[in-house]
Amino acid sequence: MAPTIIVAAPVSDSLLGMLRAAGRVVQVDDAQALDDPRLNDQIADATGILASNTRRISAGILSSAPHLKVVSTVSVGVDHIDVNEATARKVVVCNTPGVLDGAVAEFTMLLILSLARRAIDNWRAVQTGIWSRGEQLPPFGNDLRGKALGVLGMGRTGRAVARLASDGFGMQVMYHKRSGALPSATTDVRMEYVGRSELFRRADFLTLHVDLNPETRGSVGRAEFDLMKDSAYLINVSRGAVVDEDALIEALRGRRIAGAGLDVTQSEPPPLDSPLLRLPNVIITPHIASATMETRQSMAEMAVRNLLAVCSGNAPEAIVNPEAVA
Repeated sequence: MAPTIIVAAPVSDSLLGMLRAAGRVVQVDDAQALDDPRLNDQIADATGILASNTRRISAGILSSAPHLKVVSTVSVGVDHIDVNEATARKVVVCNTPGVLDGAVAEFTMLLILSLARRAIDNWRAVQTGIWSRGEQLPPFGNDLRGKALGVLGMGRTGRAVARLASDGFGMQVMYHKRSGALPSATTDVRMEYVGRSELFRRADFLTLHVDLNPETRGSVGRAEFDLMKDSAYLINVSRGAVVDEDALIEALRGRRIAGAGLDVTQSEPPPLDSPLLRLPNVIITPHIASATMETRQSMAEMAVRNLLAVCSGNAPEAIVNPEAVA
């Protein structure tokens, strides 16, 4: 029988055509939740689900889909999917690593540059008329060359950031990862492996590139901010819940750190009364580090290839839970 494919992610017409050629496609509107009772019959028949990272694939949804073989997400992160439940039910979970590394690394450097050169402060000076009235402009920013970049987590994206920072901006790169130092043969970037506490102490810019899991949730908090220089900046393009947001607000208010560039927050979007939105030393963007036309198209293409491969009994390009098919 042809598979039934639930499409709960934005995809191009050409990709929809590929999916329709393979089976029956059910498109889910952005405003409709996957656990909407009106979708019960379609979910019950589903062989595959194509999802964005805003779609929660819960144990309840998985349990209501007895024929489900694969959940393919148009993202690297899979914290929106109950992977343990999927594995228990022999449902393959696929993601899209690799294709977004460059875009996320570029955006990380955009946040670093914007903070270092006080881009938002200077834009406000123009926008509010401070410049035209001849009033005092914001203080000068700082060079990146020679500054210490600390990278917490050294996967594919962390390496892409390290390469840009080192080769493009002359920064001194150091990193920490839980599994220890990378073998020197695996990287062509000049960087130093240091302990976790030393990373926070020495960094002028500290950028987070770790997965969200029980060990990393809330793992950057008061103790880490107390270690940082008062001139240092925190950058987070990984997941908002990696950071203890209350501790971050406290550190920013007290100027224990100089500022933060956040593409992710604990709640997305953050509530309009969040103190983060009123702090002058914070830049917040709406989870768009990978949001270029080219990268999102490549991610969608990979997610579709993953889904179709599993539905046809073949190995996908990227699998999160290989034990599901062990």
